[in-house]
Amino acid sequence: MDHPVVWVGYCLDGGVNVTVGGNVTLSGLSAWVHSVVVFAEDKYGNIGTSETITFSITNAPAPNALYFSLIVIVGVGVLVVCVGLFLFLRRRRCSESLQLG
Repeated sequence: MDHPVVWVGYCLDGGVNVTVGGNVTLSGLSAWVHSVVVFAEDKYGNIGTSETITFSITNAPAPNALYFSLIVIVGVGVLVVCVGLFLFLRRRRCSESLQLG
């Protein structure tokens, strides 16, 4: 910007614009690829926009991966129980019909 700045903000991962009053540290980000765009407005109302800056967080565990794994394990367990119950009831019904006939 060529003129004094009156407003600065940023947009993280395509979310809403956040107004900045000074230096900012982005914390609490999940392990993933993120992007940020910085905006500034000068005293004449001109708005400048940075390029999209892409960065990744790799040292933190991804909480979504844990939840996804847990859901898959529970889902597979339910599926195994349902198939086992189906086969048990089918076999039982077949053996009962053989005894009646």
